[in-house]
Amino acid sequence: RMAALLHDAGNAAGQGGFGGVFGSKNLKAISVLGTGGVTIADPKALMDARMWSMQYAVAGHEEDYIALNTGSMFSKNPGHGATSRPAGQPIGPEGCLGCHKSCRLRWASGASNGSQCVDYMFYNTYDAAKHGEQTQEILDAAEMVQRSGLNNFELAQALPWLEALNKMGIVGPGKTIDTDLPFDELGEASFVKALIDKILNKKDIGAYLHDGLARGAVQLGRYDEDTKTGILPIQEWGYPHHYDARTEVEWGYGSLMGDRDINEHDFNGLVFWSPSIAALYGTEVGATAAELAEIMGEKLSPYNDPMMLDYSDEGINSDTMAKLVSWHLHYTRNYKQSLAFCDWGWSDLYNPYGPNGRGLTGEGEPKFFNAVTGGNLTFEEGMEIGRKIWNLDRAIWVLQGRHRDMEVFTDYNYEVGAVPGYTNYEMPYVMPVHENGEWSYKSVAGRKLDRDKVEDWKTKFFTLEGWDTKTGWPTRATLDELGLGHVADELESNDKLGE
Repeated sequence: RMAALLHDAGNAAGQGGFGGVFGSKNLKAISVLGTGGVTIADPKALMDARMWSMQYAVAGHEEDYIALNTGSMFSKNPGHGATSRPAGQPIGPEGCLGCHKSCRLRWASGASNGSQCVDYMFYNTYDAAKHGEQTQEILDAAEMVQRSGLNNFELAQALPWLEALNKMGIVGPGKTIDTDLPFDELGEASFVKALIDKILNKKDIGAYLHDGLARGAVQLGRYDEDTKTGILPIQEWGYPHHYDARTEVEWGYGSLMGDRDINEHDFNGLVFWSPSIAALYGTEVGATAAELAEIMGEKLSPYNDPMMLDYSDEGINSDTMAKLVSWHLHYTRNYKQSLAFCDWGWSDLYNPYGPNGRGLTGEGEPKFFNAVTGGNLTFEEGMEIGRKIWNLDRAIWVLQGRHRDMEVFTDYNYEVGAVPGYTNYEMPYVMPVHENGEWSYKSVAGRKLDRDKVEDWKTKFFTLEGWDTKTGWPTRATLDELGLGHVADELESNDKLGE
């Protein structure tokens, strides 16, 4: 169940257990060689769009590139000016065909080439703690996980959980949970090798982790207690904690309303990383909180409300946060999940290289889509297609048994305050807030979610989506408006249609 699908050399941070689905069918791989091509409706318009977009990209801005500036994912790539060099080895960029961004990395040692982010960072804190700096051990450990086909993200949260249980005297040789894992080697690639071997071969504790972190914890009798204290940071739906629902709430709410860790970075770099990194290093953020809210408010059509960027204690449970989550889910259902716009590139809301900080979004998406297809789609029409897909998704989950009563975070989100560095890679929780009539960047560390307020927010969100607030089920009026009358018929025939 921990198995990921791997593409290329370094993509084992994929969640969802799809490798487990392959394995259950005795399917090792799917390989395709295409013999056709893609016909472009207007090649000149596509090239014009490409050249226009380059004005917003890092390429051509090397001299005025500001590493810690607030910037869009489109203009700041992880490979540009990378300084993290384990064992002193140089890094080169790697990217998809034709992309200016090249966000993945190639290491001189050849180990874990193509890896990025949690692909190798899942082990960086342990390596640094053991050796005083990052070394080749993190890349060797990542390479082992990539070759095994396991999900690095599950291991990223399994490691601190197992370490905590070991220090509590619960996990170890002859302990309540008996295992001979070499905890004295934590920080060496050899520990990861031992853990992988146990998972793949169902040895002692690996027999439980083989079924995934959540199910393994249930079988070990640790799930309820450890998700209450937070030493097992599983946030919702059995997925390991990614970005914190107590702080970057649009990520948490989007995951809770959906079917998995949302893992879409449209706001992440703007509202969390840039202000948090600036606070950590004492630098200035490229845009003030008020400027960011104004620019993004212009871009977030059809709502166009700057208050959607309010991450204050009041703002996170507001109607405007419901709008932000709704916008995110509608945008990504069409432009990313259906049309395959790159998550690291889009949406492009604030961009330091764009005119007055304005990014490509709103103009860029239809510019590319129409050049390729010959259509005349507007940005808002694309958002409405996303809303239609989102409602279809919801209807499918409802037929599978989905109800608003199921949509709750695990206990630690309500009972333990968010701590900077809570997971092994997070920065201080500095976010844009609107308080006492003023915008600012402020630390929201220590915040807990309130169960009643989360329930109230869900009601606001369901009202905005046009769903039954008691169940969270789509209504006939909403589905008919979207041309999904047949979906309403199916829900009604199963007694699952919202009032």
